[in-house]
Amino acid sequence: MALSATTVGSLATQLKKALDNHHSSIVDDVLTQLKLMVATADLLKSTGVGVAVNKVRKHEAASADQKLAAKALVAKWKNDVNGAAGDIGSEPSRKVPAAVAAAKQEKGIQVETRRIVPPPRRQSSISGQTTPSSATAGRTLESDGLKAEPTGDDLRDKCVGLFYQALAATSTKDGTRLLRMAQELEQRTFDETKSTDAQYKNRVKTLKFNLSDPNNPDLVAAVLRGAIPIEMLSNMSTADMASAERKAEIKAAEKIALDNATTVEDTQAETDWFQCSKCKMRKTKYYQMVRANTSGR
Repeated sequence: MALSATTVGSLATQLKKALDNHHSSIVDDVLTQLKLMVATADLLKSTGVGVAVNKVRKHEAASADQKLAAKALVAKWKNDVNGAAGDIGSEPSRKVPAAVAAAKQEKGIQVETRRIVPPPRRQSSISGQTTPSSATAGRTLESDGLKAEPTGDDLRDKCVGLFYQALAATSTKDGTRLLRMAQELEQRTFDETKSTDAQYKNRVKTLKFNLSDPNNPDLVAAVLRGAIPIEMLSNMSTADMASAERKAEIKAAEKIALDNATTVEDTQAETDWFQCSKCKMRKTKYYQMVRANTSGR
């Protein structure tokens, strides 16, 4: 019987706790139960079970058998997900899980296999190259048949590809224009640090995250239509790149903090009864401490 998302989520939590508390028998039991799970991309993401099982493979408290079992589960789930997605460019079958098919056949229910038709592809302006007609296909340099001019550094080349993905994710614009923008953005990012150090990597992550943020589509749209030039984008802070809604939230929070800072009253009393041990002046402030009554009287 296939496991529900609730059950899988519960098992993932049990597995994490059992590993941390060195409860080997519980780890074995959970891994055995997870063999019944039919994986999908949504199920793995929503329950975090993939992360939990992957942790077993690297955890020092896990036995060799448990690590092998975890590795086998990960391999099985990859096949489940790939089987559901099908091969790109072909007409894959949507397979019914074996356990479900067997149960239906026992009850005399006919099991149907539906064909998934891949999305049509449109011809780009570059001869021999095609780009997905739907932004949900996830455009990359490889899928668009493009190749960036090498920078001489593998990491920088990879970052150009990441920027291209972010810019092209929701766009149907010509890939060559997007590639020029991605290369310019990477070059300006590199020029800030003159090396691919931690500062460069963090800046690339920040730009990629904000350009890909589904809650802030206006940013990448403004970049693509030229309202935000690449030169300006490369110098924008996280706050600058935030959505209008997020900026309003930040402004409101800053106002509250400012109001609180300017309305806090000084509850200390000022007197000349005491002498400061440092400056020897008698203009001092003090406050009274109240001792809690622990005697019950």
